[in-house]
This record gives sequence, C-alpha cells and structure tokens, in this order.
Amino acid sequence: MPGTGVRRYDVASGIVTFLGLYQGAVPLVVRPVFGADQRFAPALWLPAPWWWIACLGVVAVAGALLAAIHRARERHVPPVRPVDGATVSPPESTADEDPGADRAAGYDALSGLVLLVGLYNGVAPFVARLVFGGDLLLAFTLRLPTPWWWIASLAVVVLTVVLLAVIDRGKERSGSGGGGRRPPEERNGSGGGGR
Repeated sequence: MPGTGVRRYDVASGIVTFLGLYQGAVPLVVRPVFGADQRFAPALWLPAPWWWIACLGVVAVAGALLAAIHRARERHVPPVRPVDGATVSPPESTADEDPGADRAAGYDALSGLVLLVGLYNGVAPFVARLVFGGDLLLAFTLRLPTPWWWIASLAVVVLTVVLLAVIDRGKERSGSGGGGRRPPEERNGSGGGGR
C-alpha cells in the first residue's frame, strides 16, 4: 500500500520533468542552435527578449516543483520498524546505510527516464502531427514516412509500458518498497530461539 503512494510521486515527477524539459529547456536549445520552433511551446509565441525569459522561468518552476515532490516523497516513505528492541532510525540515516535505498533511487531515475522518452517519442508525436499538424524536432519517430511514424510511436508506447512494468517489478524484488528486506525475523523464522 505505501508503494502506490510513492508511485504517485514518481509519476508526478516524471510529468513535471517532461513539461519542464519540453516547455523550458528544449526551446532554449532548439531555437538558438537549430533555428526551429517547438510546435506547442507557448513561451516561443512571445517576442524576442521574453521567450527565453519565460523558458528560464519554466525551468526554474519545474526545478522547484521537483524539489517539493522529492521532499514530499521522502516524508511519505514509512519509518523503519524496530528490530530486536533497537531504536527507530530516521529515513535519512537508513538511506546512507541501506544499499536498497540506493537501488530504489536508481530504479526511480530509470523509470523517470523511460517515462520521459516514452512520452516524447510515443505520445507527443500523435498530438503534434494529428492535432496541430506539425512536427517535433527531437521526436525520432516523426522522421519516418507516413504509415511508419505512427506504428513506431505505438511501438514506443508499448515498449515504455513494458519497461515501466519490468522496472517496477525489479524495484519490488530488490526489497526497497518495504517488502522483504527490513524485518529479518520474518526471513529467519518466527522466534529468537536459535541459540
């Protein structure tokens, strides 16, 4: 049950990262370097000095939101249960000592990256081409001819869903979601009568 709440934070941080990159960071690179525009980046509709100020503002707001989501996620993680009368340690100290916490952070970063690439190369091409009648400069599936770009975009969506499920299963198997790593007496048996 706590895993679903943590997963909500992961989805929210993935969406904020995607919007911050697409509306802020990517236009700052695409217009000066490539001389092109993002199709639905409203900041690029502004005149010359204001579009890059708006893009920088979007990047700053996305960074602040990601920091707030990260803090809320750390507050949401349940505290470690005491084992054999030991004191409960705060989540900050367990993150330093427990290698499972490092693995969980790696899984979270990997799932955020997969979600970002899947949204940009799978979902966004359909919205860009079918709704707005334009192209995305960095969406590789839109470089294919007419029947193949949407087949490739659908394949990216399916592959993204499969990879996210595999990453989620790997994260649960590593024991970082509160599963089988914390109470060792459940692994050793019911009692303390080994001696």
